[in-house]
Amino acid sequence: MFDELMPEGRDAPGAYLQLSEAYDEPAAQASERGWPLIKLASHHLVPLTDPATVAEPMLELLSQLQ
Repeated sequence: MFDELMPEGRDAPGAYLQLSEAYDEPAAQASERGWPLIKLASHHLVPLTDPATVAEPMLELLSQLQ
């Protein structure tokens, strides 16, 4: 959805919500960094087409960062 690259060398907490199998590589990178990871079987536009589907996983990831 966004063209933002995964931050390099940051100490700030991070988490990753994988929306589809197309994002296996960034999800693997997030996992290697020890970030919390949730995988959905959906598509990259689900935040726009069905925001309720991503709301709960996003809140779950946020709670893991606090």
